[in-house]
Amino acid sequence: MKQEKYLSEIAKIFGIRASALRYWESEGLLKFERNRENNYREPTMQNMLAVYDILFLRSLSIPVDKIRTCFASSLGEISDVFEENEQTLTRRIAELESSLVRLKKKSAAIRRIGELRARGNACVYERLPAFHPFALSEQKSAREFVSEYERLGVCIRSRGEEPQFLVFEKNRFAEEKRYMSGLLSIDTATQKVIEAPEGSKIFGKYLVTATENGVQQDFYEAFAEIDG
Repeated sequence: MKQEKYLSEIAKIFGIRASALRYWESEGLLKFERNRENNYREPTMQNMLAVYDILFLRSLSIPVDKIRTCFASSLGEISDVFEENEQTLTRRIAELESSLVRLKKKSAAIRRIGELRARGNACVYERLPAFHPFALSEQKSAREFVSEYERLGVCIRSRGEEPQFLVFEKNRFAEEKRYMSGLLSIDTATQKVIEAPEGSKIFGKYLVTATENGVQQDFYEAFAEIDG
């Protein structure tokens, strides 16, 4: 039908379905002119502008009933709506940018696990960051974990001992030592070591938690002290 063709053409321009246009018309957001002879819809430039505004307001997650109110609002009232949504979008953009940073760090951690496995254990000389014990009951430790989880680590003082959680510091480093570097994996539930490089005291920088062979594991980049 010709009226459907008109709607389909507008819908195609905006990348939406014709059914959306009919719905918005039923909700009073659009008012199409009608041909007097056959009652077909005859879209106008005003309809095009209205569709543009509806899509813009919907992109701000403004519901249909509030869009209807916006269309009947004064310039000052619309300005208030825009200002409120600008603040919301600014906060959301900051949250998304923060999430993107965390996502990239997680992806890099997974790649690092692959690199460590491909390389195998290796003797390295390293200046590890200084650290302090992690205590969930202390606000400082909790804030550090929430803001920079990658600073979380573990220390295993001897084989069979339960890992002790720690927080690596940013700008303080211990003296250079010789370590056996490799991958450390710990059973999340039991905190028993599944895989670790040979050495005495082991330090681990947290990478990621994942399930392998049916067991949830915490993965760390490990540095085991080499005696002598």
